[in-house]
Amino acid sequence: MTVQQLVNRVNLETDELLDGDEENIQYINYAITLLSQFLASMADAEVMDMVNVKENAPIPERFISLIPPNGYPIYAMSNKWHLLNPDDYEIKNVRYTYAKAPVSSLHDNVPFDDIFADVLTLIASYAIKKKIMMPMESCQQDKAFVEEVMAAIKAAKGGV
Repeated sequence: MTVQQLVNRVNLETDELLDGDEENIQYINYAITLLSQFLASMADAEVMDMVNVKENAPIPERFISLIPPNGYPIYAMSNKWHLLNPDDYEIKNVRYTYAKAPVSSLHDNVPFDDIFADVLTLIASYAIKKKIMMPMESCQQDKAFVEEVMAAIKAAKGGV
């Protein structure tokens, strides 16, 4: 799905509250970031990857968290990996979650599978209607919104 296709869906949901399609990109990026955070908190495969970790190796771009959070003898500091035991050469197959990349153009592809189109539409529309873009922690206060997003994610994944 392209960003333009997602914008069209958002415009239908919000009754075209914004003046132009380009204005939607910031809200689409907000939705991408927030959906990444929700999926990361669920340790969902959509935002999970693996890496082999060496001392002082750079942390992957858009890194969110380790899976499990305390399951490896490593830690992150100053955007680099550090091994708890300096004698270890490498820790293999370290699982982590990451945020999907933002978009910059209406012609870009949305970085999520199409099954998440309804969820992205819901989040972007919510932000446009509220005229806010808040961090996930603040969204937690709006329990109805969080429940709606979680239900939409569950529906997108076939009720799993």
